[in-house]
Amino acid sequence: MIIKKFRLDGGYPFDESLAQIKDPLAKSRVLARLRRLELDNRGDFKNIEGSLYELRIDVGQGWRVYYQQKGDELVLLFLTGNKSTQSKDIEKVKGWIHEQSN
Repeated sequence: MIIKKFRLDGGYPFDESLAQIKDPLAKSRVLARLRRLELDNRGDFKNIEGSLYELRIDVGQGWRVYYQQKGDELVLLFLTGNKSTQSKDIEKVKGWIHEQSN
């Protein structure tokens, strides 16, 4: 599995959100989960819509990785641990996907 990162305005939203995790256990669990994802072991995930998926990581406040499947590539879009903004976060990444396809 090839993993890439979505680029927006010269930055990488996924990397920016990962850098904000202060809990070392949560950060190590997210990184371990990404290594398993590279081996095509998705674990706990669900399809949000079309090519958009949510990878759920049950540690701390509960982290979510949003990614897009493009053939044999996965594009990491965003990482969040805030359930209260989940709907807004999903709409945000849907907008990025829509912009990218135009």
